[in-house]
Amino acid sequence: MRPERRSCFLVEAVAGRVEAREVLYTPVFHFSAFNGLPTSVVAFTTDVPTLYETWGTPFLIGPGSIHVAHTAEERIAKRELREAVAIYAGMVKQLLASHAETSENSQ
Repeated sequence: MRPERRSCFLVEAVAGRVEAREVLYTPVFHFSAFNGLPTSVVAFTTDVPTLYETWGTPFLIGPGSIHVAHTAEERIAKRELREAVAIYAGMVKQLLASHAETSENSQ
């Protein structure tokens, strides 16, 4: 749904009882899959859509549960942290190999 249409629904819903204005709009963002890692769809927001054009292809991944991320209840088991380190290392190796292959093919 376009942002202006969503704002229209909000204005109609509050029907002049309160002042409503949009302060920040974060568009729906479809992340790329990373070879060998599972994917999922979640109904949470991230600031990645505002950063990806500057930082390159984003991957949203990390240990712990999205349900408690950035809250007072956020926690990560040591096992999950060790697993995340292995995943990150594998991602770096894959990305570097892919970059090297791309560089060789462009020469």
